[in-house]
Amino acid sequence: MDQFTALMFGGDNGTMQLSVVPLIEDKPFRAVRDSDTFTAVLRTIAVFRIRLEALKPIGPVYPMGADQAANDSARLAMLRHNFFDAPAPQPADNPERVGFAQLRAAALFDPTVLRAF
Repeated sequence: MDQFTALMFGGDNGTMQLSVVPLIEDKPFRAVRDSDTFTAVLRTIAVFRIRLEALKPIGPVYPMGADQAANDSARLAMLRHNFFDAPAPQPADNPERVGFAQLRAAALFDPTVLRAF
């Protein structure tokens, strides 16, 4: 299909992961976080419809990369502000969140942070 990519990964103990990856241009679908909607989309594809009859969800819909996208967009907004005199970005909605500058400083001393960075 042209609207999204669907992937299926086998796992341990009779489990598998079904992933639906919408195109970047499809903003309405990318905003969906409802498992029933994703299930309905997968049911439109015969190979997934068959498997959905035998599978039961063990977890909610999880937007992979959402935290990374938030960090990247905040960093880009700050760079635009510093270099191009764009408006200053809004403060973080969660002040307890670790910022880009904090990660960069910690990555010099902690290999786990370096891998996460």
